[in-house]
Amino acid sequence: MRGILSISALHLAYLNPEKQDFYVSHSMEHHELALKEATTVLPNVTKENCAALHIFSILTCIHTLGRPRRQEDFLVVGESGIAKWLVLFRGVTEIIEPFEDVMASGLLSSLFQARQRRQNLRENCDGSGVEGNHLKELRDLVLQTTREEEMIPVYTTNIDSLQRAFTFIYTSAPHTHETGDVFIWIFRVTNEYLMALKEGTQEALAIFAYSCVLFKKMEGYWWMEGWSVQLMSNIYDFLDEEHRLWIRWPIKEIGWTPKY
Repeated sequence: MRGILSISALHLAYLNPEKQDFYVSHSMEHHELALKEATTVLPNVTKENCAALHIFSILTCIHTLGRPRRQEDFLVVGESGIAKWLVLFRGVTEIIEPFEDVMASGLLSSLFQARQRRQNLRENCDGSGVEGNHLKELRDLVLQTTREEEMIPVYTTNIDSLQRAFTFIYTSAPHTHETGDVFIWIFRVTNEYLMALKEGTQEALAIFAYSCVLFKKMEGYWWMEGWSVQLMSNIYDFLDEEHRLWIRWPIKEIGWTPKY
């Protein structure tokens, strides 16, 4: 309940900017109290509390994206910023994996059935377009220029996963898009890729820049507004001149113009 109230207060802050400080303070208070309760049971997830923890983890992700942004939220190198909330998002699936059967037949059965239907649509989606060609170009550049041979399968595996998300988004009607269609890629990024992103390798950053196009598609949700441009801006700062050329298409696709 506190998680729901924290999201509600953030939404009120968004709708009433003149009262933003008032609503944000209430949102943070509810969220912090909720976190204290959740962290006491996270070490001992059971079939009795897994559904509640799963829902709260989803609310926490929305709160993380929708709260007033700090510059450090968009850092792309290091343990904070992007890396931190990528780990948070992946935690949503880690909580439910051992208890999927329990939740699929319990209070959240309707939610899980809807997810499965959506997953079937994504897996059976066939087709690509110019957007797919751009990811193929990125893949070819990685194959041709990456010096650390052991990292090539890390990069290509995650590009292929991103390609599947792109294909579904660009071949389905915009009004039918769901957040899961985009975040499924985040849930599936490999640990090796996440480590490369934390270290700020040029290839990992360029790949993540392409995901900003998908984030842009989700900005119909108030809590996603502005993320694509702010992330792209920070990624651009860490890229050298050569790799900035790699991301010309996603920059154009989200409508962002570099300042230099």
